[in-house]
Amino acid sequence: MIKTLTLNDRPWAAGAKNKYRCFLGQYQRYDCGIFLDPFIRRDDAQSIVTAFLNVPQQLSGLAKEHELTVSISGSQWTLSNNSSTIYADWFHAVKRFVSPHVEFGRRSMQGLLLPHFTHELCHLYWRTHLTRASRQAYTESLRKSMSALDVDVTEYCHSLFVDYLRYVSTVDLTRTEVQRKLVALQYLESWVEESFCETVACLRVPSYPPPGKWRSTVALATRRQQIAKHTGLNVDSLEILSA
Repeated sequence: MIKTLTLNDRPWAAGAKNKYRCFLGQYQRYDCGIFLDPFIRRDDAQSIVTAFLNVPQQLSGLAKEHELTVSISGSQWTLSNNSSTIYADWFHAVKRFVSPHVEFGRRSMQGLLLPHFTHELCHLYWRTHLTRASRQAYTESLRKSMSALDVDVTEYCHSLFVDYLRYVSTVDLTRTEVQRKLVALQYLESWVEESFCETVACLRVPSYPPPGKWRSTVALATRRQQIAKHTGLNVDSLEILSA
């Protein structure tokens, strides 16, 4: 099955001075339930399908509900200069107009496809599935569980944690108190969402990040319980599932 997406279906593609119009056009549906750019090479398409079949079922089910489309960048990085990126209209009330799209850079295709796919679909779960109350409950739980001496699960999300701590520990005299609270909240929300996505990726793929690359102080078993309790997402590692 081939479906064709136009600006009427995916208005967000007109953003950033039409930079994202490349995500319009035709996509081919695969048996796993998602739609791939038909120009993706067969071996790359198979790798994407295999990775998708191995993400947590709650995430893959949500992706299928939203008719997720997928493409591969021609370079190491996505248009947003990341290894992988999910694009969508997160604020649209009608599901079909959320129209999520995952773009993988070539870097993701080099042994990082499953953790990166899991990460991007966690954004879809966080932003479209969770209630505001659930996000707030997880945010508060995570904030209380991390001290300034702790190291988050990956270098990427830890850098956001450090940014948050740095901002709240300084006095920003360029802003009013209300503005400072708003900026602090933005730093907090950015860290929490990315930490959630990275943690689920680490839980699903125990070899991510590669051993020796990063030393986190986080007890993943405890973090798994936090995620299940506050977000309803149950994540088993592939090692447990294949045992």
